[in-house]
Amino acid sequence: MGVEDYHAIELVGEGSFGRVYKGRRKYTGQTVAMKFIMKQGKSDKDIHSLRQENEILRNLKHGNIIELLDSFETHGSFVLSLSSPK
Repeated sequence: MGVEDYHAIELVGEGSFGRVYKGRRKYTGQTVAMKFIMKQGKSDKDIHSLRQENEILRNLKHGNIIELLDSFETHGSFVLSLSSPK
């Protein structure tokens, strides 16, 4: 999957690392949170840490942790598709 498989519906938050949008998977209609983490201004060490954190999140399954559904990289950002909080 990639960013083309999602619709970003509305901006719900913004911080120093990037933006979070309410989104929807195109083919299932599932509502998700889409976190865009900008690569610009990040060191190689920061990029490496983001990739490691992504792998950790991928394996975490707990009722109190929002589930990572999908993740991918674009030229300018990391994109995390997260289960929408209930």
